Amino acid sequence: MKESATEELIINTAKNIFFLKGNYNATTQDIADAAGVNRALIHYYFRSREQLMEAVLREATSKMNERLFLIAQSKVEFKEKVSNLISLIIEGMLETPYLENFVVNEYIRLDITCTKNPHKDLIDNYLCGFLDEVKAEMEKGTIPKVQPLHFIINLLSMCAYPISMRPLIQHTFGLDDAFYQQFIQEQKNIVFNIIFRDNAAK
Repeated sequence: MKESATEELIINTAKNIFFLKGNYNATTQDIADAAGVNRALIHYYFRSREQLMEAVLREATSKMNERLFLIAQSKVEFKEKVSNLISLIIEGMLETPYLENFVVNEYIRLDITCTKNPHKDLIDNYLCGFLDEVKAEMEKGTIPKVQPLHFIINLLSMCAYPISMRPLIQHTFGLDDAFYQQFIQEQKNIVFNIIFRDNAAK
């Protein structure tokens, strides 16, 4: 196995354990066993569990940014852009349901604050343009006038909460997997109609 392929295998295995299974406390031995490699290889490529976690965090945040910025910068009508953004967030979280939780946990563990924001340039260059679009739509009356950041956070929350809280919601309301999968898909239209209230009755 080539070195680059081995390194990629280790990263992908760690991502699978953290993002799909939610096992944030997995050891390097757990990751090595799942990858089918010797634990010494993990230390060869990453020196320590800490460096492996940092590599996974970089990939995780890049993946999250791709979801947001790909749609935010697309040249389509605003309602279509928001609809695409809703679908992208929900489908992305269904694919890797624990990714966002992993990033939050690592930010807390590493004490990453707004003064050390590693994504400031990306936000300044891309997301601010979307915020300008939000402001323009508010002026048109397409969406209610609020602080644009509230619009972004509420949009993300309505998409993310039903997935990040899925085990608790299913347990509380006694919902099986098939029902909940359909419920999540319906959430796309629900979120869109909440944002664009004039379409709510359609």
